Amino acid sequence: MANVFISYNRESEAITKNLVDDIKLLGHTAWFDQELSGGQVWWDQILEEIRNNDVFVFVLSPESLSSTACKLEYRYAAELRKTILPVLIAEGISTNLLPPALLQIQFVDYLKRDR
Repeated sequence: MANVFISYNRESEAITKNLVDDIKLLGHTAWFDQELSGGQVWWDQILEEIRNNDVFVFVLSPESLSSTACKLEYRYAAELRKTILPVLIAEGISTNLLPPALLQIQFVDYLKRDR
């Protein structure tokens, strides 16, 4: 069983919740920022969660690829040498345009939401 951190953009929140449910059904734990509560120093909490999880899932969408927060989360996970799993959730992403580090990693196609 792995502990999984989910990096996503708010535009993909509904699909991300489905992905989280599927990850949990597969027997893993999943964390994404829906579990933050008021009063927390949100960025410190996110970095702590990245450190405490085994796998970093990058939800691939045009919005996440242009999100500053998602890019910073990804870079931090890469610096920590976390296992990174890109998960494609949206059409219209040219794999040729992915950041070089993400381009080297085989992504999971979740367009059909098949576990």
